[in-house]
Amino acid sequence: MKKLYLDMDGVVFDTYGTLGEVKQYLKNNKEDLGIDSKDISDAAWVYLYSNYNKIKTMPYFTEVLGLLKGSFDITFVSMYVSEEEYAYKEYFARSLNLPIILLDSKKHEDKSSVDMSEGYFIDDNPNYLKSSNASKKFLMAKGLAYYLSILQSKSSHIVVQDWVDVGIRLGVLNGKD
Repeated sequence: MKKLYLDMDGVVFDTYGTLGEVKQYLKNNKEDLGIDSKDISDAAWVYLYSNYNKIKTMPYFTEVLGLLKGSFDITFVSMYVSEEEYAYKEYFARSLNLPIILLDSKKHEDKSSVDMSEGYFIDDNPNYLKSSNASKKFLMAKGLAYYLSILQSKSSHIVVQDWVDVGIRLGVLNGKD
């Protein structure tokens, strides 16, 4: 069975979409909350890392994951900043009966310490893909970043825009579903 390594933030979790929602809420309520405009970004990250369980998964992740489980040996590989983030990611992986490798972002600058040479790796950070030894690399990018990534990738990795695209590229969806 082929190995598949999945990043979590920006791939499994809609971390940046949720972050944008939190920032917007803080902007709209900064006077009531007593937050200075220059502190909104930091406050949003603090909220996110303290409330990691509020982050939604990407659309169609669950459905495509169910299909992938029949063809791939799947492992999550993710960086973490806070203990709350660590605990939630570990809980999430356990709830899906999947292994997880969590790397402390204070000790690791990338995911190159994980041997992925026998598998595929999906991440939203091109630098993590570049430093990985995975046999096949997929960059998950949304919106304008998706199109720019295609232009800049020069075939060093495959660019996918969502989980449906992942399912098609990995052969568990036929594109007509």
